Amino acid sequence: MLVLALRGIDDIDESELLEKLSQAGGQLRLLVRVPNLASSPSRWAIAQARLAVWYIAEMLEQYGRDVEVDESDDDEDGDVEVAFEAVITDVRGLVPKLCWLAPAFDPETEDDGTAMFDLTCEMEGWLEERGNAPARFPKLQKDYEADAAAARAYESDDDDDTK
Repeated sequence: MLVLALRGIDDIDESELLEKLSQAGGQLRLLVRVPNLASSPSRWAIAQARLAVWYIAEMLEQYGRDVEVDESDDDEDGDVEVAFEAVITDVRGLVPKLCWLAPAFDPETEDDGTAMFDLTCEMEGWLEERGNAPARFPKLQKDYEADAAAARAYESDDDDDTK
């Protein structure tokens, strides 16, 4: 099994990553430190973090099978390391996607917010595109929807207070 921290993918050449994942028989344990997943002053930031976890799980399932998601305890900033385990059947399809995702989760390369903005746009497009299709990870979908509803309700309360 290849254990890979998403934030460290920037240091690996795409062809090298392809070779390593192929040599591991497509067995992958992907570690992703997700900012704001446990807590944040912004309710929308928490909802976006939940969406990112759901999106990554669904993406891995698209390129493989047997995806499992495990969240560790949060740190003092509300960040959580999420471990995704999967058997990747389309290694060639997944590797470029991982390389594209990595900068959004690497604080050293995510200076101007461009990678996270691109990911947010991608996730919102994915949400719109999928519509009401059944989720492969209904718990992750429910977690996201609950946090998004809480953010909308909080926003609505703020709007009422300004009137």
